Amino acid sequence: MAKYFNSNDKSEKLERDNLSDFLEQLSFHVNSVGVWRNNKANLANYTINDVEFIFYKRGEGKTNIMGTEYYCKTNDLMVLEPMQLYTSVNDENIKTEYYFIHFDVDPVLQLKPFLKYFKYPVTTIENPERILTLFKLINEEVKDRKQGYVSNINALIKQMCIEVLRNQKNNTYDIHTTYYTQNISEMFVDKCISYISNNLKGDCSVKTLSKHFNVSNNYLYKSFMSVLNESPSKYVTRMRMWRAKSLLLTDLFTIEEISEEVGYPTLSHFSRVFKENVNCSPREFRKQNML
Repeated sequence: MAKYFNSNDKSEKLERDNLSDFLEQLSFHVNSVGVWRNNKANLANYTINDVEFIFYKRGEGKTNIMGTEYYCKTNDLMVLEPMQLYTSVNDENIKTEYYFIHFDVDPVLQLKPFLKYFKYPVTTIENPERILTLFKLINEEVKDRKQGYVSNINALIKQMCIEVLRNQKNNTYDIHTTYYTQNISEMFVDKCISYISNNLKGDCSVKTLSKHFNVSNNYLYKSFMSVLNESPSKYVTRMRMWRAKSLLLTDLFTIEEISEEVGYPTLSHFSRVFKENVNCSPREFRKQNML
């Protein structure tokens, strides 16, 4: 006679946890993923439009974040937030290789709560092979784009987030930080970036920025060019387009509301600038990218 058993009698019911509940609300859109290797000394100032995870497979590097320089070594993972000024330094005499992934968080209104989970910019990973495997699997999914790849990518990024957060909880935070002295231009541009980030909806013209910081238009322009190799107006437009694309990936706002949210008082102006920079209209972008 066949015997049957109730599996519910053999295990405890799993309870919900806050992190799982939060991650279930999110979806992630990968912008790029890959591997970087140094072949010469590198020092660069840059900003990013999205969230970036960097995992050091070997070697080391230094990254300045908001005036503090963080030292990353083999098996460290760094989390970088969008719309901040970063300065990275790599030594040509040290062979360095790191994996990176850039992604957007949807809904965009959950970006700040998502980033708050990561208490430290740098985390030492106890089981690096697991993180490497996740990077490689995400890269394969992006490259092959087989049926179900969007769901798989989301699951893999969520798994990576959990691995990082568990390591942050388990490890004693002992990342080597040193005080970094920014030059005058870097400090000024850093302040501008923070102001622009908080005022994208308002007037971020060169005239307004110069007046707010009590500098000349020429000083503002030269500072941005020396630090970011990008004019202030182009930087503002790039940030507005990034913000607009993030909002267009949700159905929380109409296109008219998004236009106002990113600092364009008329829909026609917003649509023209968007098409010039993204090569399609806001409506076409939403139609092509909404799941």
